[in-house]
Amino acid sequence: MVTCEYKFEKRGKIMIKAVLFDFDGTLMDTQKAIEETWKHIFKEIRNIDVDEETLKSSYGEPLRTSLEKFFPDIPLDEAVKIFKGYQKDMDEEMFKLFDGMEETVKGLQKRDVKMALVTSRGAKSSDRGLSLNGIRDAFEILITADKTTEHKPNPLPVLLALEELGVTKSEAIMVGDTQFDLIAARRAGVKSVLVSWAEINDENLAKKEYAPDYIIDRGMEILDIIDGNYGK
Repeated sequence: MVTCEYKFEKRGKIMIKAVLFDFDGTLMDTQKAIEETWKHIFKEIRNIDVDEETLKSSYGEPLRTSLEKFFPDIPLDEAVKIFKGYQKDMDEEMFKLFDGMEETVKGLQKRDVKMALVTSRGAKSSDRGLSLNGIRDAFEILITADKTTEHKPNPLPVLLALEELGVTKSEAIMVGDTQFDLIAARRAGVKSVLVSWAEINDENLAKKEYAPDYIIDRGMEILDIIDGNYGK
C-alpha cells in the first residue's frame, strides 16, 4: 500500500463523464505472472536470475520496448516469440481482476460513465483479459500499444482516448499504478488516480509532475470520486 506525507483536501462533486483505466497492476493483478515470464526469458536467453529492480524498470513499458532494452543483441521478433510462447500458457494467472474492480466497473456503467482502457499492453491480450473477466463490453475504447506510435508517459494515448470517447480533459480521470500513468495524465491535463497497490516509490509522489490528484485503497473509491464523496 502506498504511504506518504502527501495530503489531499476533501473535494466536492466534479462532473466526470469518463474513466480511463490502465490494465496491468490497476484493473488486473498480473504482476506475479509477468515476473515469472520475465524470469523465464532471462534464464533462457541469458542464463541468469534477474533481480527485482531490473524487472521494476520495465513496469508500464510496451513489451517490445523492454525486450529491446534488455536484449539488444537478440532479433526483436525472436524475443517476442519466446516471451509470448511462454506467456500464452499463463492466461488464468495473467488475467485476474483485483478485488472490487468488477463491482466498480458495473457501478460506473450504472452511472452512465464511459470507460476506456489506456495501456502499453497489446490489443489481443488486452481484449482477451477483459473478455475472460466479463467486462469487455463495458469499455467503449481500447487504446493499446498497437494503436499509437507514442506510449505513456507521452500523453498521446490519453488524448486519443478522450477524442474517441468525445469528452474533454476536465470530464475524465485516469486511473493507474505507475509514474507512467501519472505523468501521461498530467501532461494531457487530466486528473489522475493512483491505486495504493501500486509498484511506485513514495518519493515519486512528492515530485510535482507525478503527484496524483487522488489516491485510493479500493476500486470502489472511484465511485466516491464520481459521486463527490471522496475523502468524506
